[in-house]
Amino acid sequence: MATLLLVAPPFANADEKRAGSEEGGGTLPQSIVGLHISHANGQTFVSWDPAGGSGWRYYVYRLNRPILTESDLQAATLLAIVGDSTACDKRLSAITGTTYAYVVDAFTDLSPASGLYVHTPATPGMAYYAVTSQGVALPENRRLAPDENTSVTPVEELPHEPTLIYQRDVPYFDRVVSVYTLFTSHVDTPLFPAMSNRAGAAFDCGIVHTPGNNPGLLLLKPHQRLGDFMNSSAGTRTPGEYVLALDDPLPNGENSFWFGYHPSYNATTTLNPTPTNGVVVDYTFRRVKFTLDWALKTFPIDAGRVYAFGYSMGGIGSLEFGLWMPEKIAAVMSCMGKFDFSFLDEPVWSWFNPGHPMRATVDQMWGKVSSDLRMPDGQGVFERMNLGWIVSQAGARGVPPVIALNGKRDNVVGWAEKLPFYAAMQQHRHGGAFFWDNSDHYGVTIRRYWQPMVDPAYLYRYRSDRSYPAFTNCSLDNVPGSGMFASGDTIGTINGFMEWDTTLVDLPDMWQATLRMRSLLADGNITLPPPDSCRADVTPNRLQRFECTPGASVPFTVRRLPDLAVIQTGMAAVDGLGRPTALQVRIKKTGVLVTFGRQPNFTLDSGAPPSASRLRLALSSNPVRGVLRLSTGWPAGTAGRVDLMDVAGRLVKQLYEGPRPPAGELALDTGRLAPGLYLVHASAGAERMTQRVVVIH
Repeated sequence: MATLLLVAPPFANADEKRAGSEEGGGTLPQSIVGLHISHANGQTFVSWDPAGGSGWRYYVYRLNRPILTESDLQAATLLAIVGDSTACDKRLSAITGTTYAYVVDAFTDLSPASGLYVHTPATPGMAYYAVTSQGVALPENRRLAPDENTSVTPVEELPHEPTLIYQRDVPYFDRVVSVYTLFTSHVDTPLFPAMSNRAGAAFDCGIVHTPGNNPGLLLLKPHQRLGDFMNSSAGTRTPGEYVLALDDPLPNGENSFWFGYHPSYNATTTLNPTPTNGVVVDYTFRRVKFTLDWALKTFPIDAGRVYAFGYSMGGIGSLEFGLWMPEKIAAVMSCMGKFDFSFLDEPVWSWFNPGHPMRATVDQMWGKVSSDLRMPDGQGVFERMNLGWIVSQAGARGVPPVIALNGKRDNVVGWAEKLPFYAAMQQHRHGGAFFWDNSDHYGVTIRRYWQPMVDPAYLYRYRSDRSYPAFTNCSLDNVPGSGMFASGDTIGTINGFMEWDTTLVDLPDMWQATLRMRSLLADGNITLPPPDSCRADVTPNRLQRFECTPGASVPFTVRRLPDLAVIQTGMAAVDGLGRPTALQVRIKKTGVLVTFGRQPNFTLDSGAPPSASRLRLALSSNPVRGVLRLSTGWPAGTAGRVDLMDVAGRLVKQLYEGPRPPAGELALDTGRLAPGLYLVHASAGAERMTQRVVVIH
């Protein structure tokens, strides 16, 4: 068969080109014009003018030489077949009621009716593109017209990590949401893993910023099922807060529960077969992680202050983010979330029991629990989706503090499935506070008793690069029961009253924190004060510097505040992760100071004359309010220095340098210091001494 160069007929304009007909043996009309190719940030953007009407399919081809003939077209790679108006941001348009086109670069002004496809190349090189069309009930129009529907100038493609593209600021209720779009790939490349099984799928997210501290903090906000990123974009208005509102849409109206699905899953229908083999890919979580990393690189955010919060499916996502990437998340708050998608035995009707709607939905995406299909890394899907199992495998990475609120009448995500998660958190000594009441999933028929405790701003006291105490076996814990509504306490909490000061000490040979109890708030403007004291096991978690030998024991001391009287001592066994646990620590409402490892000397100055041969440092009071007086002494003829440092070892103020001060006394006005724990460090010659001081106002 002869090879022909196909050229477009000499129509006067684009409308005339599209008016042709195939009837009577005539030529097919050339329906594609305005082809535009550009490349930026590792992605190639292919756009074209619309053909007019609806029901069109467009075929996007790529080749390393010009695509000018039928044989070129046959040799080219068919990248994708897409429908009408792919330049339209249908998600944002549907949410807002205003039709928007995607913004892709500075050179292309797309209309919502235009065509758009975004390709992420895996290797560098020069590439040519062609786009053909197919009308309703017609064959593909494979006619090629240079610079009309096939490029004659190559585009240089350079692999690079893609970026999210700013679209526009959109007013939404009481806030303005900056919308960004990520164009994904359905195949893995060295710099960009597949994030959908649909070629070139686009996903929006929103950024809402409250001006303030720089660097700021970041609140991840996954939305509820059938929600969207715009309605999850509200934050707490804390100065310096960035809200990253994430989206988890599928074209069939479903969501992936922030995880992913089988590559064969057809997202355009809800009638998919249940996969029985192959792998399930965490497409959505990959996108979430990529988007988080992008936000940390793009905005002035303190990487140690990233938090996750959400309701329902948003509560599921916030838990998943915290437990799947604990090194990135400082703390999590989850309301009405699900903990275990492998759980099949809710004693009360549940959407996720076998034969019920949501179980059928996840079966189509992930396969049945009995199949436990693998993920690309070899992990079982229902291991990943069982957060209690994830907790048991957390290892030295630990988990962030988790605050979760659930209802015992929740027939959507279930109640009985919560109990193994609570048990895993206790068994593996991870930190969290859990609240439950007798509400249903939506809190409509019975109000949520603990709703006043839902405050994501409470999370902002924690950091992912700071350790914290995990409480277990607390004497104030309520009994959740066996999983039946009538079993256990109807309203209760585990660790709800427990609190600690975040200005703690984490040094190679010492870990120290102030432990307290707090009042709780309940529906009806009720305040529930804690008792005067309780007991709980205390385990330092997410350690930064403190080192213990697994299998050994370290001393611990508990001192009552404010007088620092010793009320408990003992030896704490160290587990296989290097974490010591002090059993049944006596914790006072007014606070106690617990110290593991090297024990500090809190002896106050006795008034004895300073030694002429040894370094000495004593505090007039501890804790201190107002002026702190320090009595010092060091060897005669030796210069010394006294510094005030924070618990991370950073210099706050140099108090003195030189020969021993007159009368050996220094004064420090603590009125301008933030409340918390500080270190007073003295040095003279080869001698060193450090005292801890608690500043109160």
